[in-house]
Amino acid sequence: MMSSSVDKAAKYWSESTAKSQDQTRQGLSWLHIPRVRAHINTRISGSPDVDWIEHSVQRYLKERLPATGRALSLGCGSGWLERHLSQLGGFQTCDAFDAAPGSIEIAKRLMAEEGCTGINYEVRDINQIQLLGAHYDIVWINSAMHHFERLEHISEQLDYALKPDGIVILNEYVGPNRFQFPPAQKDLIVALFSALPSKYRKVVSAYATDERERSLSPMRNGPAWLVKRSFDKLRDGDFVSALQRRRQTLKVASDQSDFERAAIHFPSERDVIAHDPTEAVRSQDIVQVVRGKFDIVARCDYGGNLLHYLLGGIAGNFTGDDPESLSILDPIIAIEEALIESGAFASDFTYIVAQKRGRSLV
Repeated sequence: MMSSSVDKAAKYWSESTAKSQDQTRQGLSWLHIPRVRAHINTRISGSPDVDWIEHSVQRYLKERLPATGRALSLGCGSGWLERHLSQLGGFQTCDAFDAAPGSIEIAKRLMAEEGCTGINYEVRDINQIQLLGAHYDIVWINSAMHHFERLEHISEQLDYALKPDGIVILNEYVGPNRFQFPPAQKDLIVALFSALPSKYRKVVSAYATDERERSLSPMRNGPAWLVKRSFDKLRDGDFVSALQRRRQTLKVASDQSDFERAAIHFPSERDVIAHDPTEAVRSQDIVQVVRGKFDIVARCDYGGNLLHYLLGGIAGNFTGDDPESLSILDPIIAIEEALIESGAFASDFTYIVAQKRGRSLV
């Protein structure tokens, strides 16, 4: 049985995964920007054209293929990672688990449509997972571990389930729990946002749709939920601002006007929990827990401290078709990189390759 928080998150991600198949949602995230992806690729692989997946296969699996038979993917979502690995010949068979039934249903459908084989998709609560001993050659976790609360249990299970020469590859948000960023980081994001020209604050249509749905949530969730959230906003000092944001969003929805982000809104811990109770539940503990169970043989921090929240909903404005947008984006990337390199900020996102303790394999 799933816990109530995991069950709620599973329902949320089942719906979210279905939405993600809509191409209009491209441009919502900083990771949708080609220039940002090229920067991250360069940080991890040394080449703007080689992403973390291809780099992992070439660097850590090439000598093992096709002997690297069994793979495991935790928090697989709609299954794009497994399908991509299948195309790269990255495994013979792969077990892929996720708590969201809707996500697994989509993953199975897309696997069949794309003609992929050897992937076993199952609904599993990762927090309660029990794995077979010495069963897997490699474990992949992509942007999912920050949703897992029982990090120690999961790490123990992965150690138990890996073959002696097995490895874990992790691409993950490891920043502050529940996105409770330090004041200096938030102040810099706000300052950079205020410097953006108006046309680069326009949001993509999917973001406006999401905002409208959130504005209607009090009516859908009932009076008890509305009272609770109102008290949350009062305690967080965000009640008036929340009303203003809701009014603006409903106006946009009613008159179909252009929607320009007026300001950066940083959620309180209660906001994050109300949205998804598993979101970044213990994200800042991930590296420490992984290091406590495995030997980390490669790690590449690639930032996100500024770009993640600064470009939320407006990322679609920064494309190669608009040189002016890139002349704004490139200095922000450079600032973020300099802050990470200097140690002023601890990177919010990282790529890690780990192996069983005491092994000298990669």
